[in-house]
Amino acid sequence: MAKRKRIGSQRSIRSRTVAEPKMPPELSPEAEQEWRRVTGLLRERTALDALDETALIDYLTCWIRLRECEADVAARGVLVEGGGGRGKVKNPACQLARQYRDHLIAWCKEFGFTPSSRSRIELPPPEEPNNPWAHFAR
Repeated sequence: MAKRKRIGSQRSIRSRTVAEPKMPPELSPEAEQEWRRVTGLLRERTALDALDETALIDYLTCWIRLRECEADVAARGVLVEGGGGRGKVKNPACQLARQYRDHLIAWCKEFGFTPSSRSRIELPPPEEPNNPWAHFAR
C-alpha cells in the first residue's frame, strides 16, 4: 500500500482563516445584539465556523421566541381567560416558553455556553493581547 503524501502541516491547518456564519438580515436590534454577543464569544474561543450558521439561527429563533413568550406572560399573566366560558386557564405562552427554553438550553450546551458543557470540551486558551509591557509582570 502506497503512503499518502502529507499536504501542508498541522500548523497551517490551525492558522487558516475560517469563514464565519452570516447574520440574518431580518433581525431586530435586540436579536442582532445577541447574535454579535454569541458569535463574539465563539470567535474568542476560536470555535466559530460558517458550518454553525444554521445552528446559530435556530439558537437565535429560540431566544427570540422565548422572549416573546415571556413578554406575553408578563403582560397577560400566567392565567388567562379561557374560551367558551371556561374561566381562567394556564396561559399557552407558559408551555411555549418552557419548550423554547428547553431548546435554547440544548443549543447552549452544544455551543459550550453552560458551565457543565464547558467543563467537557477542550477550548484553546484565549489569545493574549499584544502587550509590550507584559514581560515586566512576571
